Amino acid sequence: MGKGSFRQFRHFLLTPLLSKGFIVDNFFGRIQYTSIVVMGMVVFSIFYVSKCGSQSHLKGIGYFNEGNYAAALNCYNEYLMLHPHHTGTLYNRGRCYELLEEPEKARVDYEEVLRRDPDHVKALLGLSQLHYSDEDYESVIYLCSHATLVDKEHYLAHYYLGRAYHKIGKLGSALDSYNLAIDLNPDFGFAYFHRSSVMLSFGFLPYGCYDLQTAVYLNVDGAEEALEKYCRR
Repeated sequence: MGKGSFRQFRHFLLTPLLSKGFIVDNFFGRIQYTSIVVMGMVVFSIFYVSKCGSQSHLKGIGYFNEGNYAAALNCYNEYLMLHPHHTGTLYNRGRCYELLEEPEKARVDYEEVLRRDPDHVKALLGLSQLHYSDEDYESVIYLCSHATLVDKEHYLAHYYLGRAYHKIGKLGSALDSYNLAIDLNPDFGFAYFHRSSVMLSFGFLPYGCYDLQTAVYLNVDGAEEALEKYCRR
């Protein structure tokens, strides 16, 4: 606030107080007046910062949806300074860190969300994918199994669970999870693509090739090459 604005603000407060006799224009009155001005400015500052903080949360979501993760991160940091216990923003910040290739910072945010809300499905899945990148598939299974108990219809939880089972060679469990993911979201091409690998491993060539054809139709990268390799010989 500049000097001119401050004088206007002071005049705005002082004039009605003097005219109504609430304060007297002397030394003690000025002390009283100064206290009122300071209190008013504090209240105004709290209101202004709170309003800006709420706007920073919304701006962060907008930037994130545009793919501007660095700008979104700045907004989320600003919001969390005022609302440190807001788990939704904490999770969103973790996603920003993950997409900005700072997995350890993302891990800290996801774990903090889960400390406050152990059933936060998005944080469970976000943390599971960090463990997947570290090839810690047992942790992925634990986290995704928890997520499927919280939300039985979350197709990604079943899909990620299937991927972890697939990696450790539990093909039957992987197949069950892929089936559930496809039942919940028939347009999710990656589940068909990875289920085809299980089908082909079991020797179910027609089913595996059908899944690859579906994955090609759903524009999954690598599906056309796999279809050519395994089904058009």
